[in-house]
Amino acid sequence: MNKDLAVYINQLREMTRCEWRLREQSTVLGFIWTLLNPLLTYLVLYKLFTRWMGGYMADYPAYLLIGVVQYGFFTTATTYGMSSLNRRRGILMNFPMSRDILVFTAVLSISISYGIELLLMLGFLLAVGAPVSLSWLAFPVVVMLQALFVTGLALLLSVVAVRFFDFERIWSIVTTAGFFLTPIFYTTAAIAQERQDLLRFNPMAHVIELSRDCLLRGQFPEWWRLAGLAAFAFCAAGAGYALFKNQEERLSDYVLP
Repeated sequence: MNKDLAVYINQLREMTRCEWRLREQSTVLGFIWTLLNPLLTYLVLYKLFTRWMGGYMADYPAYLLIGVVQYGFFTTATTYGMSSLNRRRGILMNFPMSRDILVFTAVLSISISYGIELLLMLGFLLAVGAPVSLSWLAFPVVVMLQALFVTGLALLLSVVAVRFFDFERIWSIVTTAGFFLTPIFYTTAAIAQERQDLLRFNPMAHVIELSRDCLLRGQFPEWWRLAGLAAFAFCAAGAGYALFKNQEERLSDYVLP
C-alpha cells in the first residue's frame, strides 16, 4: 500500500474513533440518548397521524419508521459534516493534513449510529410482520447511494459554512422544511398531483420511497429510479469533493479564531 494512503487511512480511522467518543457513543447511556431523538420523533408522528394514515394503510408503523430513520440520517450527517471544520478549527489551522478527513470522520461517526439504527429498524419490521423477500438485498444499494450523496453534500456545505458562519442556522431551517416536504408521515397519494410532480426534485423522497419498495412492498427498485438516484449521488459527491479541494488551501483563512 502507498505510504501516503496508509497514513490517510490511519488518520481517518483514529479521528473517526475520536468523533465517536466525543459524541458519547462509547457509553451505553450516550448511545441510548442519541437514539431518543429519532424515537421521540417517531412516537409523536405516530400518535398524531396514525388515525389519518393508519386507517387505510395497515403497515403504517413500518412505513413511518423507514421515513424517520432515513431522513434522520440525512439531517444529522449533513449538519454534523457541515460544522466539522468550525468545530475542529484547532486541527484545521495547526496540523498539516488533508482537510477532507475532518468532514469524512464526522459523517462516518454518524454512519456508525445510523448502521445500528438500521439494524433496530429491520428488527422492528420483522416484529410487525413485514414480508421478508429478495428485494431486501437491494436495500444496501439504496443506503450506499444515500451515503454517497450525503457525504458529497456535507463536503459542499462545510465550505459554505466556513465562509458564512450563520449558514448553519439556515441549513437547520432548510432541513426542517424538507422534513415536511418529504413523504415521511404521509403518502404521495395524499397530496395534489401538481405537488407530487415537485417531489421528483427531492432526492430524499426517492431514497425513502426506494427503501420502502425494498423493505415493505417486496419490490426491487425500478431501474430508472435507481439509476437516477445513482447519477445524482455521484454528481453530488463529485461536485462536493471538487469544490472542497478547490478551496482547501484557503479554508483556514475563513475559520473563526
